[in-house]
Amino acid sequence: MESSRPKEERKTREHITPGNGNRHEKNEQEFDGTRKEGPGQNQVAALRIIGEQSIEWNSSLYINFIDYEKPFDRVDRTTLWKLLRHYGVPE
Repeated sequence: MESSRPKEERKTREHITPGNGNRHEKNEQEFDGTRKEGPGQNQVAALRIIGEQSIEWNSSLYINFIDYEKPFDRVDRTTLWKLLRHYGVPE
């Protein structure tokens, strides 16, 4: 949910992302985690409801969390190309 203050009056703070050292500004609500609706909040609520229903219905629940954040940045390119060549994929 957006703040009632006009955008130009919102306080901003410089934030350094730990992973890559990039600097960017975040508004005060993003910085201290007080935003009403953050990314993924609906998914968390849905997951909570599903978990509660699983307990209520006495049924098994299997959950798999997948981290999609920069998945290909963590792949060793040299090894990937060796495997692709092994399976007949040309450069």
